[in-house]
Amino acid sequence: QKTGQVKVTRSEDSFDLPLPFKICRDCGHAFMESDPLIQIYDGGTAVCPNCEGEGKGELFTARHGGRVDQFIFFNNGDYIRDFKTTAYKGDNYDKKFDPNSQIQGYVWAGQQLSGRRFKGAMLETVYNTKTKGPEISQTYVDFSPGQMEQWIGSVMMERQMIQTMWSRVPELGYLAFPQRTNQCTQYGVCGFREAC
Repeated sequence: QKTGQVKVTRSEDSFDLPLPFKICRDCGHAFMESDPLIQIYDGGTAVCPNCEGEGKGELFTARHGGRVDQFIFFNNGDYIRDFKTTAYKGDNYDKKFDPNSQIQGYVWAGQQLSGRRFKGAMLETVYNTKTKGPEISQTYVDFSPGQMEQWIGSVMMERQMIQTMWSRVPELGYLAFPQRTNQCTQYGVCGFREAC
């Protein structure tokens, strides 16, 4: 299907993909797949170099999932297209949707699914205003290969933090996630915003 110069190649596509790192079930440390410290035992079990031992330190592959609105071919390149809707447009609110880790995760998924480099994203923000009707704002954002590597690193740190919390449940007797506020952006942004 073509709309102007945009060719939609996939729509409302769900994905669940392995990330290029492993996490220890016991201590929560994360290691890139290529890390030479990882020990591989009979049967292919990968073991954490930090807590290697009898029945301890099993590494599992982290995964990343979601559902992309559209994969498109636009301006001689592959992009993802994401639609956002908001009714809020105050004086202090930028008219563009602020691209965050969600969008980079979608771009990474597009690259993994297609085997091609995705340039970035086309974001379509619809403002539902009662007085004038909907307004549509388009934002284009490109990500360099270095920014995509940085995204992998940030997800690796986030997943390591979450697994560390889970691994402390037997010790503490409860899951030690921090108390949430009613706004993910309050108090310097919740550390689990992307996990949510």
